[in-house]
Amino acid sequence: MKYSTDDILSQTFESRFRGYDTDQVHEFLYGLSRAWEDMTRQLRELTEKAEVQESEIREYRQRERALQDALSMARQVSEDVKSSAKRDADLTIANAELKAERLVSQAEKDVSNANEILNRLKQQRAQFESELRQSIETHSKILSLYTEGEAELDFDLASPTNIEPETLAIQ
Repeated sequence: MKYSTDDILSQTFESRFRGYDTDQVHEFLYGLSRAWEDMTRQLRELTEKAEVQESEIREYRQRERALQDALSMARQVSEDVKSSAKRDADLTIANAELKAERLVSQAEKDVSNANEILNRLKQQRAQFESELRQSIETHSKILSLYTEGEAELDFDLASPTNIEPETLAIQ
C-alpha cells in the first residue's frame, strides 16, 4: 500500500481511554509526513537521475557500437588498400620484368645483328684485301712486263712483230 504525504497528515485515529497523546501523535505524523515527502522527493530525483544515466549509457553504447563499426570498417578498408597496393605492385613488377625481358631480347638481337654485320664486314675486308693484293700483284707483273717490254722495244723498235704475246698477257 502506497502512502502519500497527505495520507499521512490526514490520517486520524480513534480516541480510546488511556490512548496516546493526540498532540504527540500529530507531531509524530507531521514529522513522518515530512520525512516521507523528503524520501519520496529523493526517490523521484534518484529515479530521474537513474533514467538520465540509463539514457546516457544507451547513448554511449550506441556510440561505442558506432566506433567499433567504424574501426572494423577502417580495418577492412586498410586491408583492402593493402591488398590493392600489393596487386598494383605485383602488376607493376610483372610489367617491368616483361619490359626488361623485351629490352634484353632486343639488345641480344641487336648484338647478334651487329656481330653478323661485323663478320660480313670482316669478310668483305678480307676479300677486298685479297683482291687488292691480287690487283697489286697483277699490276706489279704488268709493270714488270711493261718495263721489260720497253727495254726490248727500245732494242727492236723497227720490228713490232718480235713482241711475244705471252709477255703482254695479264697473269
